Amino acid sequence: MKAPADKMAQTMNCCKILMRALSIADNKLAGADAFLPVLIHVILQASPPQLYSNMRFVQRYRDSSKLSTSEAAYYFTNLVKKKIIK
Repeated sequence: MKAPADKMAQTMNCCKILMRALSIADNKLAGADAFLPVLIHVILQASPPQLYSNMRFVQRYRDSSKLSTSEAAYYFTNLVKKKIIK
């Protein structure tokens, strides 16, 4: 993926899969308390190359309105603001 929107779409797909898996495992809607630790674990296990620079790229070049009030913003904030990516 080269475009910021495409990179964000891939991030969203991953996070949606994690939320769906958590919901199935708990048989209820998963919340942030369950999501964040699983996200951290998945990122540490996957160790994606250039994750930090890709997220910075998205942050700089993605339309800021798309990263401020949406589901994508929630997932992106969990990656960037929680210091998962250093």
